[in-house]
Amino acid sequence: FAAGDVVTFFTDGIIEARRSDGEMFGMERLDATLTCCDTASSAVAAVRDAVARFRDKTPQNDDQTLVSAAFL
Repeated sequence: FAAGDVVTFFTDGIIEARRSDGEMFGMERLDATLTCCDTASSAVAAVRDAVARFRDKTPQNDDQTLVSAAFL
């Protein structure tokens, strides 16, 4: 890793979050969400918000863990 890189770790509860029609959030949405993030805190906030918007009012069906770190 180089200075400025951001790495994000997540559990399957993030990519397997479902909306009411059963569709999962998935890796493509996660990748798209993370492309605009240049800090660890922005990565966590962006993923948290994107998953919540995707699920809308569908109850969470699995634990969701998200950790992000930036290299200085």
